[in-house]
Amino acid sequence: MKIASLLLLGCLAFTIFWFSLGNENSKSEIHSVSKRNEGLSLSEDQSQTKVTREASSSASPFEVDLSSLWQEIKSLLPDIQTRAVAISMALEARGFPDFFLGVIPKEMESNPELANPMAHLLASILGTWPEIPGENIASEGAFILELLIASESSESVANVAARAWKNRRLLDLGELGMLLDFRPHVIDGASGTEYEWRALLFLYALEDVLRANMEADQVEVVDKFLSDPSERVRVIAIRLLFDGKPASEWAVILDTIDSLSFPEICDLAEWIASSQGVEDATSLLQSLFQRLDSSGGFLGAWTRIGARDRGALEGILTSEFDVFSSEQGELPPGSYLPISDVGQLEWFYKEGAMRKEVMDAYFLNSHIQGKAMDAELLLWMARLDENPLTRSQAWRTLGRDSDDASLAMAIELFRTPGYMATLRDPGAEDDGKIAEYLIQYIAPRLGTEERNLLLQNSSSLLLAEEDRAKLEAAFD
Repeated sequence: MKIASLLLLGCLAFTIFWFSLGNENSKSEIHSVSKRNEGLSLSEDQSQTKVTREASSSASPFEVDLSSLWQEIKSLLPDIQTRAVAISMALEARGFPDFFLGVIPKEMESNPELANPMAHLLASILGTWPEIPGENIASEGAFILELLIASESSESVANVAARAWKNRRLLDLGELGMLLDFRPHVIDGASGTEYEWRALLFLYALEDVLRANMEADQVEVVDKFLSDPSERVRVIAIRLLFDGKPASEWAVILDTIDSLSFPEICDLAEWIASSQGVEDATSLLQSLFQRLDSSGGFLGAWTRIGARDRGALEGILTSEFDVFSSEQGELPPGSYLPISDVGQLEWFYKEGAMRKEVMDAYFLNSHIQGKAMDAELLLWMARLDENPLTRSQAWRTLGRDSDDASLAMAIELFRTPGYMATLRDPGAEDDGKIAEYLIQYIAPRLGTEERNLLLQNSSSLLLAEEDRAKLEAAFD
């Protein structure tokens, strides 16, 4: 018994010694690995956590076969009904984030349609990082760095990463310098090129880190990007400053708008209409119109304003001229009607551009929301607006309104002697556009007797023989 006990103790001591030696060798091997990309802003703790995590996961005898697991996950990811199950399986597997990062390029090469499903998976990994087995807050920074490194050399990884990163908060304000190391050579004009997704990933990550600076009151950091060589970067800075600065300081931001292309300004206008308070957004859009001396392009923005508060559009139309001081029965002075000088056409387009777009947005939102328009307001504009382009649009809007009372107002104006001549576009030789409108919108809503009366009143219209025949056929 004593001999057996001694042998047992000896074996136990040898086992402890061997385990200790192996552990020391493992630690020595781990600490001998140098930190990748020494110049990047990654803390020593984060780097060590990354290496330790990789070493421990590869050494575990109980590790899940990630390759087999991935095949099962991949079969479930594309279907939105099974995607949640696939993501849950991935988040429960130790070592899966690093494995997944390595498998993305190969999968994208053979299955590019997996980009969006894999982005959902990556977004879930980034959003629930500390809950993944073997991961913690410290190791997250190391994984994000690896993600950026992989994206820099692979457009496929950048594709998945950009989709996952959009509108996500992953970086702290101190990581701006690190991110700028990954700035691609091409940002503006990258769409459709081999740098498209790398540019998008950088822009999403930049917005993330600059927003962190705004939240920390480091506004001056964001201000510097207002003069960035990239237009897309300047737009990000402008949006963040509109979000973070009080309205009293927006005039300074507007001074930078001239550096943007018109399509970018229109996109910015729609963002303003959706993201800012209705009153502030309305004021900003009016300032943009005045600053640009634009002849249009903001219909999308006005429509978004109307979707939030249709009354804001009514307020703009009312404030454009003093309707309350005018007599409803009065027609515009004949001294400026009709307009025959074609040279004035550009001025009319710009002068009435905002009213035309706001009126269109007002009509669209009223139609979508199933609400009646302010017919009296439109009638005032159809009678008293001095711009023939907006005056004629007000008349057409009355006739398109689903309310029969509005239609009656439009018909009454049509029957007013000389009124149709005031709607003729400057330089137009006939009233063909008015005839088209009558055929399309007015005729279908009238009874036989009303159509005959309107046809009689149309004798004053200047029409080509073909257009006259079409009008008579529609009102017969």
